[in-house]
Amino acid sequence: MSILRAFVLLIIFSAPAFASDGLKVDVVISGISGEELDNVKVHLGYKDFTSNPQREISVRRWYKLSSQRILNSLQALGYYSVDIDSDYVKAENEVEISFVIDLNEPVIISFVEVVVGGDGQNDPAFQKVVESFKQLNGKRLRHDQYEALKSDLTNVAVEKGYFDSEFITKKVDVYPEKNSAVIKTKFDSKKRYRFGDVSFDQSRLDQQFLYTFVGFKKGDYYDAQKIIKLRTKLLSSQYFSSVSVVRGEKPTDSLLWPITVNYQLKPRYKYDFGIGYGTDTGGRLSFGFEDRLVNPLGHHYSIYAELSQKKQNSGFEYILPLEDPLHELYKFNIAYDREDIDFAKSRALSAGVERVRIKDNDWTRTIFLRYLHEKSYIAEREVNATLLLPGISWIQSHSNDFKYPTKGWMGNINLMGGVESVGSDFSLFHARARFKFIRKLLPGMRLLLRTELGGMYIDASDFDNVPLSLRFFAGGDKSVRGYDYKNLSPEYNGYKIGGRYLIVGSTEVDYKVKEDWAIATFFDNGGAINNLKDNLESSVGIGLRWFSPVGPVRLDLAFPQDQQAENYRFHFSIGPDL
Repeated sequence: MSILRAFVLLIIFSAPAFASDGLKVDVVISGISGEELDNVKVHLGYKDFTSNPQREISVRRWYKLSSQRILNSLQALGYYSVDIDSDYVKAENEVEISFVIDLNEPVIISFVEVVVGGDGQNDPAFQKVVESFKQLNGKRLRHDQYEALKSDLTNVAVEKGYFDSEFITKKVDVYPEKNSAVIKTKFDSKKRYRFGDVSFDQSRLDQQFLYTFVGFKKGDYYDAQKIIKLRTKLLSSQYFSSVSVVRGEKPTDSLLWPITVNYQLKPRYKYDFGIGYGTDTGGRLSFGFEDRLVNPLGHHYSIYAELSQKKQNSGFEYILPLEDPLHELYKFNIAYDREDIDFAKSRALSAGVERVRIKDNDWTRTIFLRYLHEKSYIAEREVNATLLLPGISWIQSHSNDFKYPTKGWMGNINLMGGVESVGSDFSLFHARARFKFIRKLLPGMRLLLRTELGGMYIDASDFDNVPLSLRFFAGGDKSVRGYDYKNLSPEYNGYKIGGRYLIVGSTEVDYKVKEDWAIATFFDNGGAINNLKDNLESSVGIGLRWFSPVGPVRLDLAFPQDQQAENYRFHFSIGPDL
């Protein structure tokens, strides 16, 4: 034990002495700057070498090798006639090393020959790389650029299915005495493979249904982008938690390369529960249930319910995918909606079928047929209406971030109508559109524009028979703030009865004061009216924003400009900006 203790003490007390034997190294490089200087420092290991004390034998070895390393680093950038003057000065505990570098004239590429043979000789992807090679002619030699273009040829071959390709020639001849270089590259792409059979893991899903996700046919030329797109489509559906799309074993006597898809299904059943609050609806509870896999053809259904102080709704929706499951489907639904507000109430039962298609321009178009039976109580009068409403809608939304978008927009257009004696008690045409835009003004500052427009064409004598859900109202958290929910409306005998038209606009600017906090100011204007010349109401206000993980939480204090309204009103809401 005493020997071990003595050994430990020896190491402890000797360590500082060993460290003090190291020399401080100072390296000065002059004559070059920018990219050339950075590359020299990398090749020399400059940062690590000068940051720590070094033994003299290590310093001298480093100094001996440094000139060649400098030459190699500068040759990579096209400088083959470099002159280097170096000096080594040792003081007591310090070494100063200096390099004075003269680059002289660089090597210029005087001739470029690039040939692609095989099936890919006329492939535009290869030709694009060939053109990039040719553009090197007359420029300073950069070995990294040459290597990158060689990699581009290899990458194109892998992406496009030229799996047997190889370089026949790949060389750079440098003539330092002439300051010139010649590039000669010959690439044989050989045969291009095609897609073979696509095989999927066995599961509850039908194989033919899975094939509907495949965007290519057996015999089509191989394209890696189509493989990526297939994986993206599968993951974008509601069936899979993980997906791997890979090439199978290489065929021995065929150009048809098989594709294998491995995946994990999501749990069949999904449950959602939610709780919230908004000044429009009061406290809110929600529940959702979804069966993601009713049958092997990918059918699924959902059941939902939402309960709040002013509104309650529940429904059932069955979804039937079509030939392109991500972009085309049928929806069958039935719903019950109930609304109780200060001046009116309604009970509505609806059922419908929808044909949904996501267009190439990302607009989701829905053609629908909706049956509505609604009993409303408006201005102490019972209104019973039965309507068969064919219609069409479009919706699209884009943003650069869910939590705090600085660029984005949303659009939603809905058109529908009914004809008397064709399933409807009376004839009408109903239109509604909503748009919202977000743009960055300055760092931390955004502009948010919002508008909502609506209109109804109906015979004047039939307006009294229009149910509450089809009449237009304004006011509330997402409408004209400063006014109660649906409180802006034409009146009859002192009762709000809704209008034939809706016009709402809002301009808001918010500014971040902390990472997830912002203050806002806004101006809202609008109303529900029966005549387009009627006056609209307006409000101004300030707000506080918290950009939480589930979306923005908004607290607004709005001041209505109508002298008959309350002096101010608070609004509280939660949800995404778009």
